[in-house]
Amino acid sequence: MRIRLPRRKILRAPIYLFCLLLVFIAVDMVWVQIRRSFQPGFDTTRIVGPLLGNGSIDYLTAIEKYYEDGVTPQNNSAVLILQALGRKALPPSQPTDGITERMGMPHLPEQGDYYVTYEDFCKQHGAPIEADPTDPQIQIVFSPTVGVQTKQWIEANTKSLSLMAEASKRSRYFIPFNGGYHYELAVSVPLPFLGFLREMHRAFLTRAMVRIGQGDFDGFQEDVMTVHRLARLLAQAPTLVERLSGGALALEISACKVERAVAASGRLSSAQTRKMASELAAMGDLHSIDDAVNITERYISLDLLQWLAKSSPTRSGELINSIGSHPFINPPQAFWLIPVPYEDSMRATNHYNDGIVAVLRLPTYPQRIGQLRLWEQQIVDADRHPLGKFITANWMAPELMPSLVRADERFEISRMERRLSQIALGLAAYKAEHGEYPASLDALVPSCFAAVPNDVFSEKPVIYAPTEKGYVLYSVGPNMTDDGGKSQKSADDIVASNP
Repeated sequence: MRIRLPRRKILRAPIYLFCLLLVFIAVDMVWVQIRRSFQPGFDTTRIVGPLLGNGSIDYLTAIEKYYEDGVTPQNNSAVLILQALGRKALPPSQPTDGITERMGMPHLPEQGDYYVTYEDFCKQHGAPIEADPTDPQIQIVFSPTVGVQTKQWIEANTKSLSLMAEASKRSRYFIPFNGGYHYELAVSVPLPFLGFLREMHRAFLTRAMVRIGQGDFDGFQEDVMTVHRLARLLAQAPTLVERLSGGALALEISACKVERAVAASGRLSSAQTRKMASELAAMGDLHSIDDAVNITERYISLDLLQWLAKSSPTRSGELINSIGSHPFINPPQAFWLIPVPYEDSMRATNHYNDGIVAVLRLPTYPQRIGQLRLWEQQIVDADRHPLGKFITANWMAPELMPSLVRADERFEISRMERRLSQIALGLAAYKAEHGEYPASLDALVPSCFAAVPNDVFSEKPVIYAPTEKGYVLYSVGPNMTDDGGKSQKSADDIVASNP
C-alpha cells in the first residue's frame, strides 16, 4: 500500500514540519542520553570508590569512612550520648541494632530512663511551657527566674545529663548513617538526634545558674564546661546542618553568655574566674567547617548528580522538581527532552567547592569574607543564565550550595563569643582583686593573659571602656563596622557589656 501525499504544497507543509519535528525530537533524545553519561575521575566524581553493587560510587560510605577514622567505642562520645537519648534518637528506617552494633555498643531497649525534652515533659504534666533562660538569642541575666516545672524537668533528666557529661570528656564524635539500610541518596539521611541536641544547653546551663545561686561553684563550672565540650564534639559532625543548626554553635554561644552573666554578678572569686578563664582558653576554638564543605557537602552534591544521571529522565525530573528554587517543569517526563550536562555539572560542583574550601582556609575573617561573597555571587549569576537552568553546567550549585558567607559568619561569632567570655572573666578577676574595673584591657596582662585576645572580625583590639556601673565591651561583628555597641541585626556588634 502506497501513501500518497497531497498534491498541494500548502497541505504538504504540515506533514514536512511534523516529520522534521519527529527528527528533532529523536536527535534531542539521543543528545539527552549522551549527556547522561560521565567518566569517573578527579574532576568529575572526585573519588572512584568505594562502589555500590550497581557500579555507582558509594558516597555515603566514603563520608562515613572519612569521619570514623580513629573512632573507637572507647573514645566515641556518641556511644554515651545515644545511651542518654535512647532509641528515639535513631532513624526508624534502620534495623533495630544496626547503628549501635556498628558503634560497638550494647542493645538500646525501646523503653528506659532516657532524656525527655522539655516540651514532652510539659505535655506529660499538663504544664505551660516557660521561657528558656539560656536562649542564646536573648540577653542572659543572673539570676534568672527558674520555675518549679523547669527544676522538676532537670531533676527527671539527672541520669541522662550525667551520661552526657561523661560523654563530653571523650575525644571523638561519630554516628554512622548506615546501620544495614543504605539510603538511596546521601542527602536523604535523617538525623533524628538533632532535635535533642539542639536543646541540651537549656538543661545544663539552667542547672548551672541554679547551682551558682546556691553557692556551688564546682557544679556550676562542670555544667558550663560540659556544654563547651559538647559543642566541640558536635563540631566534628560530618554535616554542616549538625555543626551550624544542630547545636554546636548554639551550645557554645549560650555557654559563653551564661559565663559572662555570672562573672558580671560578682558571685565568683578571683581564683574561680581565673580557673574558668584558663580552662576556656585551653579548649581552643570550635573545629573549622572547611572539611564539612570539602568532603560532606561536595559528596552529597556529586552523589545527587550521579543518581540523576543514572536514573530515568522521568525519575530525575521528579526529584529535580522537588528541590531548589527553580520553576517546576511538569510533567517530569519533559526531562526526556532536556539535555542536562551531568558531567560538566560535576566539574562545576568541584570547581565551586575547591574555590570555597581554599577561601575558608584563609587565616583571617577579613581575608575570607570578601572572597566568599565573590564565590556566592558567581553561584547566583550561574542561576540566572539566559539559556535556562538545566542546559548549563552550573545549575546544581545554586540548588544545594549552602550560604557560606552566613556559615562563616556564625562560626566566627562563636569564636568571638569565647574571646569575649575570656576577657569578661579576666575583668571579673581584676575587680575581685582591686574593687573596680581597669582603665584599659592592658591591665589584664600578664596576670590574666599573655596578650589580650583581638577582635576576630577586625584583627584589632576589642572595644572596651569602664563605666560608672560596669563596662562597655564589644566586637565590631561580621559587618566589621563599629556600630557603637548596638546589636539589633545579626551582623551588628557582638556585645558583652556589663550591665
